[in-house]
Amino acid sequence: YITGGTMKAFVDTLDMALLQMNQMPGQHFQPYWAGWSINAATSAPLYAIHHPVGDVKKYAITTDPLTATTFSSYTNSGKPFASDAHWLVRTWTTGTTQGGSSGCGIFDANNRLVGSLSGGEATCSNPRNDYFMRLNRGWNAGSMTNQQLAHWLNPDNQSIQEMDGMDYYQYKME
Repeated sequence: YITGGTMKAFVDTLDMALLQMNQMPGQHFQPYWAGWSINAATSAPLYAIHHPVGDVKKYAITTDPLTATTFSSYTNSGKPFASDAHWLVRTWTTGTTQGGSSGCGIFDANNRLVGSLSGGEATCSNPRNDYFMRLNRGWNAGSMTNQQLAHWLNPDNQSIQEMDGMDYYQYKME
């Protein structure tokens, strides 16, 4: 196992946090760095990978497009979430999230991360209305590097909107 990380970016009202692991996972872990997209339009199907209530890995799929919206709820510190900062999954087509899934990523049809779960109403008997923090809203959320993703995920300030994922050790060996 690997433990420990350093907070690189955090914005409470977006439900956004970016951590850097304190050590590189060994090759036997087969680490894969997820790709990401900050495009405002997402392509379906979209899927979430999660471990509800510490259960084994599960997934949920929606074939509907995501809707940009405001999550009318509050952060752990009691502040309202920022306006227009979330994606809404109206209905899961296959599977669902549930309590304990918070923080899981939602990926587009190109396997790129577009958000992370803040909360919602979804359960096994009611697979709808989940709210995911929009990655594109966290991109330049603040002027300081500890309030934005751009500084850490695009340190060379290239004019890119997305990046594919990669198998770290396979890439390192090429």
